[in-house]
Amino acid sequence: MNKKQINTKLAAIIIVVFLITASVFVWKYEDIRYKISSQNNQQNIVPQIENNQEELNKNQEIPEAIEYPTIAIEPGVSLEEIIRQAIFKKFPNWKVKNYSVTTTVETNEKDHAIGRFIYDGYNITRDGKYHNTADGIWFAAKSDNAWTLVTTSYTGYWGSCQDFKKYKFPSDMIPDCWDTEKKILIDTLNQGRFYPKNFTKKDKQELIQAYIEYGKKNLPEGFGCKGSKCDKYNLYSYVRLDKSINNYLRGTFFGNGGENIGFYAIKQSDKWIVVYSGQDSPSCSLTDPYNFPEVIVKCK
Repeated sequence: MNKKQINTKLAAIIIVVFLITASVFVWKYEDIRYKISSQNNQQNIVPQIENNQEELNKNQEIPEAIEYPTIAIEPGVSLEEIIRQAIFKKFPNWKVKNYSVTTTVETNEKDHAIGRFIYDGYNITRDGKYHNTADGIWFAAKSDNAWTLVTTSYTGYWGSCQDFKKYKFPSDMIPDCWDTEKKILIDTLNQGRFYPKNFTKKDKQELIQAYIEYGKKNLPEGFGCKGSKCDKYNLYSYVRLDKSINNYLRGTFFGNGGENIGFYAIKQSDKWIVVYSGQDSPSCSLTDPYNFPEVIVKCK
């Protein structure tokens, strides 16, 4: 074999080795690029699915709300579940938005029941941006082997007197209610059930007077009664208890036959003091000196 043939074979071997090495490199590169791409896809797949679901929900038609939803009684289905189904019919957008709703029963006497519900509302991506929870009270009546959700309230035990009358609630199961025809508040006959411990009708009358005093000093333009009219007990003013703990209270004042505004009060030395009234949250400079608990007020 001459020298020229040896050089030719050596060159061929070098070229083969180079091609094999290059192929391995390209294969490794593509493999690494595929893995990186797969990881990125895995990281993005959940948001993509959630965003697609959110877009789907936006386009989904929301069923018409039912004011007095009725759910048939079925074997093995609890009253809590029946009320939960009724709430979704009353607030169908909660169902579409995948809100979580839990219910409890406080009182169930023959054909009438009272309880609580809590809803947990997220936006569909579950990122917590629109996360909020709230609790309320529900009232229901039974007839013809079905339960009807009569009313719900986010402000304690409360409702329309006409609704309670329509569904024949016994008097001891009717809380403070608003007479929508006469535009007056009717006090409950069962204060022990619906009022906080040690709170009486006298306290409500004192709260009205305390609010009137607050209004004279702080709400000169928007307050319902003006001048000497505020010095007498106003038969057209009422208070509703929305939340209370110990001597702290959040409520709603009704004046002029229906106009209402929220307020915060504290009882000190056997006297009620209205600290703030308004639609917005109070300034912390107003409530902090009285050590209001956060469950009553979230100041700003």
